[in-house]
Amino acid sequence: MSNYTGPFCRLCRRERVKLYLKGEKCYTDKCPLEFSKSKKSRGVPGAKGRFRRRLTDYGVQLREKQKLRRYYLITEKQFSNYVKKSGKIRGTKSENLFKLLESRLDIIIYRLGIGSSKKHARQLVTHGFFSVNSRKVNIPSYLVKQGDIIEFNKSILERHSNLKDIVKDIDDTKIPEWLKLNKDLCVAEVVEDIMGSKVKENYFVDLKENLIIEYYSR
Repeated sequence: MSNYTGPFCRLCRRERVKLYLKGEKCYTDKCPLEFSKSKKSRGVPGAKGRFRRRLTDYGVQLREKQKLRRYYLITEKQFSNYVKKSGKIRGTKSENLFKLLESRLDIIIYRLGIGSSKKHARQLVTHGFFSVNSRKVNIPSYLVKQGDIIEFNKSILERHSNLKDIVKDIDDTKIPEWLKLNKDLCVAEVVEDIMGSKVKENYFVDLKENLIIEYYSR
């Protein structure tokens, strides 16, 4: 999934839910899932519904898994590893899974509003824009924890003077409660332990995460 080169809107159409992969476009009338001027919405890509069948229990589990995996733009191998790791941590497996996924550095940058989309945030990380606890990190899957300090590398701020203006324009109301952003210093901190229940409540109210756990328990 990290090497997916096709149109992202096609993924949203396939899952019949907004995955917010295109940044601002997802909030406008240009989103294929929104009704167009002709009052017709674009449906599932492929055979245009001619061969639709009722989903089996496996099919329902698969679709829930694909929604979450595609939302975070990660490969099947990465996602299955997160599921396995969530079972080795104390607590509910589904909540641990949410916590692990939200702890990724690229997702943190996206939640802070520095990246306009998850793909953009990932590019910024891989290009070495950020440091965690004064150590340069260019791995999008790097997991942050409570107390970690995330900041722009000084050389990056010197070369890209517009970054400070971008940070100042960030809407604070959209930043989750476990993150704190100092706009003047361009420094962010993970002020709370990321709780899977809060992630679920904020972003995945309609997701049936128990079906994802059942999918990998076969």
